[in-house]
Amino acid sequence: MMKALRSKDALSGLLFLAAGLLSGALSLGLPIGDRIRMGAGYTPLALSIVLTGLGLIVLARGALNGSAPLTGWHARPVSFVLASALMFGLTVERTGLFLSVFLAALTAAGASPAWRRLEAVSLAAGLAIFSSLLFVMLLRLPIKLWP
Repeated sequence: MMKALRSKDALSGLLFLAAGLLSGALSLGLPIGDRIRMGAGYTPLALSIVLTGLGLIVLARGALNGSAPLTGWHARPVSFVLASALMFGLTVERTGLFLSVFLAALTAAGASPAWRRLEAVSLAAGLAIFSSLLFVMLLRLPIKLWP
C-alpha cells in the first residue's frame, strides 16, 4: 500500500487534496452567502470543493493503478515557476498588467530546458495582449495597464 502512495498520481492527488482542504478552511472565514447573493467566500469554497474532489479522484487512481513511482524532482522547473509567480506579484502594481504578465511569462519559459527566445517572447507577448484585452478592456477591472 505504501508503495502505491509513492506514485506520481498518488502524490499529485495528495497535493491537490491538501491544497483544496487548506483553501476550503481559509474560505470559511469569509461570508459565503447563497446562490442568488454570493458572498466573498462562495467562489473560493466552491473551487476548493472541486479541487478536493479532483485530489481524491487522482489519489484513488494512483493508489489503485500503481503508476510509475516518483524517482525525483527537478529543481529548475519548480524554481522558475515560483519565480514567475513572484515576478508577477512584485511587478503588477509598479509596471502595470501588460509588462508584469510579459515578464512573468518570460520567467516561466525558463523552466523548460529547451528554452527558445523567439517562442518565449512570442508567447509572453500573446499572453500579455490577451490578459490586457480580457481583464482591462472586456471585464473593465480597475487594473493599471501601463506604468
